[in-house]
Amino acid sequence: MQMKCEDCRFWDQDNKISSLGVCRRHAPRASIGESVRGEKATDAIWPRTTGDQWCGEWIAKIEIEKEE
Repeated sequence: MQMKCEDCRFWDQDNKISSLGVCRRHAPRASIGESVRGEKATDAIWPRTTGDQWCGEWIAKIEIEKEE
C-alpha cells in the first residue's frame, strides 16, 4: 500500500469513475470566494485532492468485514 490519498482512511472519493475526492482529516475550513452576484462569499469546505496525492498525515484505510 502506498501513502497516497486513495489509500487513506480520511479520503472520500467523489464517485467510482472520478479520481477526485475530499480529505476529511480535519473539519471543513473557511474559504472566501465570489458569489454569483459578484459579492464576497464565505463557505466551509474540505480540501479537494486527487487519489494520487499525499500528505504527512496519511493513515492507512482499514477495510472492515461485515458479519452475516
